[in-house]
Amino acid sequence: MKKYNILIVSGWAMSIEVWNRMNELLSEENYIEMINWQQATDLDDFYTIIENKVDSFKGNIVVIAWSMGTLAVLGLKKKFLIKIDKLILISSTSKFIRDKTYKMGWPKRTLNKMKNDIAKNKYNVLDEFLENMLYENEIKFYKELINFINLNNDIKNIILGLDFLINEDVRENIKNIKSDVLLIHGSRDKICSMDSAKFIYDNLNCNKTFEILCHTGHIPFYTNKEYVFNLIKIFLLQV
Repeated sequence: MKKYNILIVSGWAMSIEVWNRMNELLSEENYIEMINWQQATDLDDFYTIIENKVDSFKGNIVVIAWSMGTLAVLGLKKKFLIKIDKLILISSTSKFIRDKTYKMGWPKRTLNKMKNDIAKNKYNVLDEFLENMLYENEIKFYKELINFINLNNDIKNIILGLDFLINEDVRENIKNIKSDVLLIHGSRDKICSMDSAKFIYDNLNCNKTFEILCHTGHIPFYTNKEYVFNLIKIFLLQV
């Protein structure tokens, strides 16, 4: 298999350690780096942190993005998008907030309430969000995953992530993607609906594949590691 520089772009309020097992599987034949959102101090940082990493790579580049990370990757400037050879979008969205033009997202008032509640009791908000990540047959992973959420202790950074989800709309940027794209989505995802990934898929003008995992929630790379790894491995082998 061709050796790739792989950049993993994670989601909201989740420590990058949640990727450890996937990292181990992928790093056997590739070079891996992961984005740490705790470095972000303003909304522009969600793009510039990725852009700086992409710029630093030499050779073939693969970006694996999950949840909020997909929103950030899809919003990159065109000159950075064209450097990506293969793009893997897991539990993806191009706009998190619903409005008159987009019916698939969350109400803005829900995220504003989360921002207010985090200042009072961060763990209650994150605990509820984690429960919504998991489908009923995945609840067994709760005790493991709560540790990865609790590792992020910076309230300002967590709220900044919510502001990013509230403000960003990168739908118009989808057409700028020219790399091969693999979308992986759980059929029971309550955070980013399957329709949000279908919207991205339908608007891509490139080689694309859409893999739907039945009875799966928002974090398939963790709850169904081996299967997702095999999907990624097959995708990377394709010329």
